[in-house]
Amino acid sequence: MPESTPEDRQPVSISSELFDFLRGFCDQKGIRFVDFIEDALENAAHRHDLEGLLNDAAQLEATLKIKQQKAFRQGFQQGVLVATASFQGNLEVSRRMIPREIKNQPRPQAVAGGQLKLFE
Repeated sequence: MPESTPEDRQPVSISSELFDFLRGFCDQKGIRFVDFIEDALENAAHRHDLEGLLNDAAQLEATLKIKQQKAFRQGFQQGVLVATASFQGNLEVSRRMIPREIKNQPRPQAVAGGQLKLFE
């Protein structure tokens, strides 16, 4: 952590009741008052960083949940469309196909007219 200059330092004041309470707590636990204050100030800086990380994690989790719901809806819609089209005979579906490979197949038309002579 970079050293602070005297211009960066700002005095901190607490009430005399809080000071007496903290002094009594340190005496009761056998802790040096200066060490207790230093640890509290260092932990406050780390706590601020941890709160920022937790907020970022919460935002990422919310974004992930939205994307999962969108992907589920899109997959369901595509699945219903593919199933409907294949049941109607408009699609030819294979178990080895992936969704990008499934294409709309034209419906076979009955042979009529001059084409019938080809089959005689």
